[in-house]
Amino acid sequence: MEIKWLKTFIVAASYENFRKTAEELFLTSLRSQNIFKDLKKA
Repeated sequence: MEIKWLKTFIVAASYENFRKTAEELFLTSLRSQNIFKDLKKA
């Protein structure tokens, strides 16, 4: 698992919001959702 995925998960867990997570990590909202889909598969 990539460190970037873990960081995204931690930030998203704290915000409980894809849009805020994306803003915090300078990602598109779609990208943060895709990372969660990948994490769910793992």
